[in-house]
Amino acid sequence: MAMMTSNGSKIARIARFICSQYVLVAATAFTALLLFLLLSVMVQRSSSLGALTNPIVEKYGPIVYKAYPQWKRQDVDLMLREAWLRENNFVYDSFCQFKERPRKGRYVNVSDDGYRQSYLGGNWPPSGQFFNVFVFGGSTTFGYGVPDGQTIPSCLARFLEKLQKEAPQQVRPFRVYNFGRGYFASSQERALFEKLVVAGYLPDLAVFIDGANEQFNERPRFTSTLEQLMKQTNLQGEWSWNTPLKSWLGRQKGLFPQAKVNVLSNMAPKYPPDERRLSNYFANQRIIRAISTAFSVPVVFVWQPVPRYLYNYKAYDLFAFALEGNSGDVLNELMNQHLSENVATNDFLNLAAIQQDIKRNLYVDTIHYTGDFCNVIAEKIAKFCADHNMFHHPKQASS
Repeated sequence: MAMMTSNGSKIARIARFICSQYVLVAATAFTALLLFLLLSVMVQRSSSLGALTNPIVEKYGPIVYKAYPQWKRQDVDLMLREAWLRENNFVYDSFCQFKERPRKGRYVNVSDDGYRQSYLGGNWPPSGQFFNVFVFGGSTTFGYGVPDGQTIPSCLARFLEKLQKEAPQQVRPFRVYNFGRGYFASSQERALFEKLVVAGYLPDLAVFIDGANEQFNERPRFTSTLEQLMKQTNLQGEWSWNTPLKSWLGRQKGLFPQAKVNVLSNMAPKYPPDERRLSNYFANQRIIRAISTAFSVPVVFVWQPVPRYLYNYKAYDLFAFALEGNSGDVLNELMNQHLSENVATNDFLNLAAIQQDIKRNLYVDTIHYTGDFCNVIAEKIAKFCADHNMFHHPKQASS
C-alpha cells in the first residue's frame, strides 16, 4: 500500500510538472502571438502613414513641396506616388529589357502599349490622318515629378498645335507619343525605335532626348538581375534527364537550397569611361539615322541639360544639398569638345547650356525637370523642328 501511495505521488508530481510546463509554453506562445499581432498592426499603420506622403519626400524631405508652389501637398503626394510606384516601376519588354509599368491615375497614366499619355496623345496604333511624333528618352522625357500634361512631349504638343492652327492647310493635326522610360539611354531607345519600325509603326517625326542617362548605355539598369536569372535557369537546365535520383532530389526541398534572386534589386552597373559613353551615343545616332533614312522618318537628336552643368544650382536648385561634390559634368565637356572639332549636323540640337542664364529652380529632385522647365525645353525643340522644315513632308505609308 505504501508503495502504491509513493507511486501515486510521483505520478501526481509528474502530472503537475507537465501541466505547469504546458501552461508556461501556452502562455509564452500566446504572448508571442499577441506581440506578433501588435507588431503587424504597427507596421501596417506605419506603412499607411508612409503612403500618405511619397517616396521623394521620404528621400529628400519636405523641401520637395517647394518645387510645387501652386500645388496642395496632398496632390503632390498623390502625383509622386503614381509616378514612383513602391513595388516596381517596370515590367519586362522584349528587346528593350523593360518598359514603364502600365498604370492609370489622376496625374500619371501609362498605356499597355508602352507610352505615357500626353496632351494631344493619340490612340494606338497611330492614325495616318495625323502627323505622329514619337518622343524617346529616359525618365526626364517620361516626366517623373510632373503630371501627364506637363511633360516635355505634352508641352511640345501644345507648341505644335499652335503651329498647326497657324497653317492648317500645310500641316496635319499633330499627335504626340511619349515613349520616355526610366533609366533609358540611347542604346535602348534605338532598340525601341527599331522594334516599332519593324512592327510597321512609322512616325512622321522621331525625337530622341539624351544626355543624363548615357552611363547606362552598355549595361541597362536590370542587366545584372537578368544575368542572375539566366544563371539560375542554366543550372536548372543541366538536370535535363529524368531519373529516380533526380525525382528524389527534387523532393528534398532543403537539401540543395537555391539562391533566391531579387528581381527588384538594382545591381550597381559598371559604367564605361566618359569617352566611350560619348562614342556609344554617336554610334547609336548613326544607326538611328540609317534606319530613319531607309524608312523616310525624319529624326531630331536633343542633348539635354543636367543640373551640374552651366547652371548655378547652388543658388537656385532646391536640391543643391544633394548635388554637393559634383564640380561639373565631364560628359558635357567632352560633347562641347566634339562639337568644336566637328561640323554640326542639322538634326542635332544641343540644349546643355539652355539653363545658364535662368535664375530660378528648374528641378523637382536631383535630375527631373519642373513643368516650367519642360515647357522651355519643348519650345526650343518645336522651334528647331520648324526652322528645319520637318513638319512639311508627305504622309508616311505604313507597311
